[in-house]
Amino acid sequence: MIMSKILNWLGKRMIAAAENNQNLTDKQYIETRITKWLISPDRYSQLDGERYYEGKHDILFKKRTVLGASGKPEEIKNLPNNRIVDNQYAKMVDQKKNYLFGQPITFDCDDKKYVELLKKVFNKKFQKTLKDLGGDSLKSGIAWICPYYNDLGELKFKKFPAYEILPFWNDTAHTELQMAVRLYEVEKPNATNEKDTIQKVEIYTKSGIDYYTFENNRLVPEVTKPHENYITVTTEDKVQEYNWDRIPLVPFKRNDKETPLIRNCKSLQDGINDIISTFKNNMEEDARNTILVLENLEGQDLEEFRRNLAVYGAIKTRAVDGARGDVRTLQIEVNSANYEAILKILKKALIENCKGYDFSELRTGGSPNQMNIKS
Repeated sequence: MIMSKILNWLGKRMIAAAENNQNLTDKQYIETRITKWLISPDRYSQLDGERYYEGKHDILFKKRTVLGASGKPEEIKNLPNNRIVDNQYAKMVDQKKNYLFGQPITFDCDDKKYVELLKKVFNKKFQKTLKDLGGDSLKSGIAWICPYYNDLGELKFKKFPAYEILPFWNDTAHTELQMAVRLYEVEKPNATNEKDTIQKVEIYTKSGIDYYTFENNRLVPEVTKPHENYITVTTEDKVQEYNWDRIPLVPFKRNDKETPLIRNCKSLQDGINDIISTFKNNMEEDARNTILVLENLEGQDLEEFRRNLAVYGAIKTRAVDGARGDVRTLQIEVNSANYEAILKILKKALIENCKGYDFSELRTGGSPNQMNIKS
């Protein structure tokens, strides 16, 4: 966490210094844009959308704290600290994805031969790619697909997640793509751990793809393959290369603002996780880990008392001046109805904010109601 803050601070300092320099070259301008984009809130939202879909929620990093003697929060480890993920957000993504892309592609055309040719390209494999692309656009606000030809001359499609693509638009409506940068990480040769990676950069323009590595916020051209055209045709006597009339990256947008679905419901999803985890914490707290009131008990060391209670499940008492020893607990009564009411409100709000639907509300008398389905 500290290293991430330091890198963000350094990145912002470099961006500010670069923006103050009005004599930037094209390469320096792209370097500045990449550095700024890597720490931008929009990209963090895209990463959150993917992370939350995979079940890696903020609740997993939750610590139970108490105010210490210095007045600052201090972690306590002797109390239950459940970190439960009830992934309603992933449910909404899958629901919308299946609704929008669950049906096979159909073609309404009188030319049967043309339809058969189309089906060879837009086959079941493409249908799955399109469905996954729709899911990515929900998670990140936008997703990208790139057509290309393989070594056999077959037209194929490759999808890129939004957090790998930095687009440069010609217009404010984001309809005309001037250039695009793809940044992704690969493992270093002979790497000893998974964090030992290299940042690769591909710059897509009308003249083809330029290849770089991104080192210390600088673009370093690839030595073995600095440039490549989009299409290569090899015949017996020669090799010909071609490029598309425009950049072959097609955006799929969730909406015109390109906002990830996670922005609609992150706080609600965190609230659901927190209320379930808190309820389980309260249910697990008992005489061995809650607040204890000691009266006339042998031994004054509280740590030793806790240990003996946990190990043996028994305590010794004695009478002092006629007063008998005793142990009492201070507990707050757990009312499950309160938790259920709050949880119901949060789940309903999440469904409404994500513009989904709840199957339980579609049923009247045990079967789906047609009017509710249409609504």
